[in-house]
Amino acid sequence: MKKSTFILAFITIFGIIAAISTSCKKDDPAPTQEYYVIKVDSIIYPDTITVGDTLKIKFYGLVGENSCYQFAQWNNEFDVDLIQLTTMGIHYLTQECYEGITYLDGAEYQLRGVPKGSYTIKIVQPDNSTMDSQLYVKE
Repeated sequence: MKKSTFILAFITIFGIIAAISTSCKKDDPAPTQEYYVIKVDSIIYPDTITVGDTLKIKFYGLVGENSCYQFAQWNNEFDVDLIQLTTMGIHYLTQECYEGITYLDGAEYQLRGVPKGSYTIKIVQPDNSTMDSQLYVKE
């Protein structure tokens, strides 16, 4: 009987140790950067272009409070009569930052091959609202 009690105790202790060691998760390293939506104050673009022209939209707005905030990219979505753009910034969390506000300062988005038609341009803001304007593409 003592042998079976010893085996049962061994299995129980081994099971507890296995459960504890697999449930312990190492901490994920701290992120070094994070993406965010930039608030766009205004855009400049021609309200009418011709098929075959390149649509050029210039963006203005505050990117961040210092050099650790930078413009990253545009996320875009197209539909039959919609051009939706989200202006993304990146905030570097682990580098030395220099003082001075960073702006979009006319960063230019270009789109080629827009078919003839009327389009709503939607610029997504950080609060998920949109800045809407119109574009007409003629032949």
